[in-house]
Amino acid sequence: MVKINFFADIFSQSGYASHGRQLINALYKINNEIHLECAKPADWIRQVNDAELKMINNPYYPNATDIMINVPPFWQQSLAQKPKHFIGWCVWEGVNIPKYWLHYLIDKRVDKIVVPSKHVWNAIDNTCEHDKEIINKISIIPRGVNTKIFYPKPIQHNKFTFITNKGWAQGINDRGGIQWLLKAFCEEFAQDENVELLLKINVAYNYPNWNWQQDLQNIGITPDMTKNVKFILQNIDYNDLIQLYNQGDVFVSPTMGDAFNLPCLEAMACGLPVIATNFGGQTDYVNNQNGWLIDYKLIDVTWDLMYEGNKWALPNLTQLREIMR
Repeated sequence: MVKINFFADIFSQSGYASHGRQLINALYKINNEIHLECAKPADWIRQVNDAELKMINNPYYPNATDIMINVPPFWQQSLAQKPKHFIGWCVWEGVNIPKYWLHYLIDKRVDKIVVPSKHVWNAIDNTCEHDKEIINKISIIPRGVNTKIFYPKPIQHNKFTFITNKGWAQGINDRGGIQWLLKAFCEEFAQDENVELLLKINVAYNYPNWNWQQDLQNIGITPDMTKNVKFILQNIDYNDLIQLYNQGDVFVSPTMGDAFNLPCLEAMACGLPVIATNFGGQTDYVNNQNGWLIDYKLIDVTWDLMYEGNKWALPNLTQLREIMR
């Protein structure tokens, strides 16, 4: 049995944490010699299952295989301990990765680079300019869903319901595209139409005093326009998301950039077709046979230092409105 040291967040509501938690539990089913290294909140012991408790309490294994889900600059945390092998999980949303990341990707101590989609593979390739030493290290391993958790279980509802599940932390500039969905829905459908938008917002990325009503006003949405919009701001346990998805008829994700966009796949596992931007990781599995892809134009990201010099997709709102109609 290969001994593994696994570095990942599993306690927050972020996409990284969701990815880490699902992967570590899947690995444990085939290999229990895993040490889990993660930041632990004060009440962490109440938030873990038996497998996670065992992995956290297992000692660090020297001269083993280390796996880390984090951006490449943080890989040094593991590499400094001289593991026998190192696998780095790389996630990115723009058309290029930050150029300084190449220093970490080309490091000879990095044996394998795992990415979740062709989109991320292309972002690395665009930046390293087809450097075979880096490209040959990359493997695409897509995210997946547990079909014992996500499956069709339709919940009766009287209105035609659009569903989304995404973060919204930067208003008009947010990468997740909630702002575009709100604008398209509120401008396309009148209040007396038999249609509804169920909007689950992951607040893990928001400041403590985030004012969502102010963000609505900033994008030109007034309270009288949201009669048919239901906002869900509280956290939903991962195992209970099936109840959210099965209240809908169509899942909508006019994202500006995603490395994989797991909610689209979760919704599809529950039987929902998907409307999504034709840019990002979801294009590996969403197509015009199982959903609708929205046209876009690339725009420069000038408001986020982490993505400075990068481009995201601005979805075509006219086409989004037509498809939703």
